[in-house]
Amino acid sequence: MEQRALLTKREREVLHGTNIEEISNVEAYRQKIRTRVRKRIKNLETDITILDEKERELAEDARRAACGPEPMLEQLREEIRQLRSELIDETGKV
Repeated sequence: MEQRALLTKREREVLHGTNIEEISNVEAYRQKIRTRVRKRIKNLETDITILDEKERELAEDARRAACGPEPMLEQLREEIRQLRSELIDETGKV
């Protein structure tokens, strides 16, 4: 059985415009899909918050899959800035 991410197989088909012959109002159906996906995205935000607390590596994997490497690079840059600041505070040098 195929696992879904944000879209079901059927939702993917409808958004691609395939196998939609039996749908009487395609635009209304697409609007339902948009509503469902918005709810799933909200749930995803909650899930990533929980993963940040309990399974950091999985949270990072999810971000990388959804956003690519750029957000992770920015997060690493910020961590480096914070560590440098702490090092300067503790030792007076970098």
